[in-house]
Amino acid sequence: AIAKGAAVPSTTIYTSDTEFGEAALIEVERGCPRGCRFCTAGFLYLPPRWRDMDDVKAEVVRASENVNKIGLIGAAVSEYPWINEVVDAGRLLGLTVTLSSLRLEFIDDILLDSLKESGLKTVTVAPEAASERLRRVINKDIEKREILEKVELIRDAGFKRLKLYFMVGLPTESDEDALEIAALTREIKDVFKGMTVTVSVNPFIPKPLTPFQWHPFAGLDVINRRCEAIKKELKGVKGVELKINGIKEAFFQSYIARADRRAASIIIEAASIGIRRAVKKNFDMMTEATQRERPFDEILPWDMIDHGIEKEYLYEEYEKALRGETTPPCIVGSCYRCGVC
Repeated sequence: AIAKGAAVPSTTIYTSDTEFGEAALIEVERGCPRGCRFCTAGFLYLPPRWRDMDDVKAEVVRASENVNKIGLIGAAVSEYPWINEVVDAGRLLGLTVTLSSLRLEFIDDILLDSLKESGLKTVTVAPEAASERLRRVINKDIEKREILEKVELIRDAGFKRLKLYFMVGLPTESDEDALEIAALTREIKDVFKGMTVTVSVNPFIPKPLTPFQWHPFAGLDVINRRCEAIKKELKGVKGVELKINGIKEAFFQSYIARADRRAASIIIEAASIGIRRAVKKNFDMMTEATQRERPFDEILPWDMIDHGIEKEYLYEEYEKALRGETTPPCIVGSCYRCGVC
């Protein structure tokens, strides 16, 4: 679906007092057809819709009057049909063009060359899981061979920095699956010789409105153990920077993400006595809430929200995940399995 003539969401207030103060953010698309089972945005914003190319280009021109850098955003930016044309439009205006991350399957020479010429320094990709089995669980079915081939393309395009995103604590994950993050990183570094590889590892938080909304949070002990093992395996590997993010906050986030009305009092307590003390006071209840598997027939606090996706479809996807089965991307207009269209 193409949103022609609709206003393109973009930065309207420019100030250096924000995270992206030196750049204008432009939304080129909304929604993602891929169905990665951990991703709220991939389900909540269905069906995928693309902004009209001419409308986006006009927004790029407007942004160039205020900044020297633009960021193209969306749940599936790499799949935007006119991504090359928009990147070129920004480059010809002397703008640096960035993307939040590139989906590995859609990386090609043309896009990489355009991004390199526009001034992009670091390419960011998100395998999310390092073992092929676990990538099937999360419905991100790409083989290791393809990952390494895309890394070769990135290297050959002249990029010196590569950033990788992974998660720890995914459903059905084992200690061995987590260690695959270190093993895959080593293989990628062998391809990306002489360059810098930054590995960002984040705890997996089950989210509402996704197939994993029924799954337990892995627990801090498990996540800590697996992150320490990854750290040990990558220690001393030249050119690899490991960043492990948000472990201390993960327990609180895992509760708040799927909380019921009891969360109100905890949030109020956290504001007055601090998060640590509030969590300690409510630790047993929060542990029980986060580390149990919810049955399908349980009424979830957010079931009252009509987001268009059938609950039965999400649960079918959850069961397929546990079996290691994948689901093909949706095709708007001829695919009706989830209920949105």
